[in-house]
Amino acid sequence: NDREGEGLFTLSVETAASCIHEKEVDVARSSMIFLKTVIDLKGSLSQDTTGSESNVTRARLIVPVMDSAIQRVREDVFMCLITGACGVFPREVLDPAASVLFSLLRILSAEDAEALSAAALNQKQFLLGQEAQLVVLTVLGRCSKGTVAPSVLMDCFADLWQMHQGDDAGAIAGGDVIMDFARKYGA
Repeated sequence: NDREGEGLFTLSVETAASCIHEKEVDVARSSMIFLKTVIDLKGSLSQDTTGSESNVTRARLIVPVMDSAIQRVREDVFMCLITGACGVFPREVLDPAASVLFSLLRILSAEDAEALSAAALNQKQFLLGQEAQLVVLTVLGRCSKGTVAPSVLMDCFADLWQMHQGDDAGAIAGGDVIMDFARKYGA
């Protein structure tokens, strides 16, 4: 039954989204890789109109299902990924987290990407102040436009995570570390 298959697919995406903040690194990483694959496949299928007629027909059938599943989790995933980069995730999952966020930014409208980015950076876990928020917003905007490689977001996540590791993360705001951060990312 097609409806049952759609439901199982959506449940799989929702389950993966709920597992990205698991403390078990392998579970979190696998969930992130699954979500990135779904997002990338949706983007690829949405743009491919040159394939065989049967592949184009299949894509027309599955893309709305994929889009619906992604829409259901995108806000929570976005918020969780930014929170995770603010020192919550284990270091080992930062690169997959940045990869998922990069892929998600690439399929969102510019308005949605900007709104979600601003909301995510206004969470209480982000302790580095307004100047650092502007730097991260700039990086996320560049990712959304495709003007930087995913590795830039991976580096940014690593830097964010490192700055949030100390007990005095809030004291970093406005200091030399943030100025260096701004210079590094050209903001």
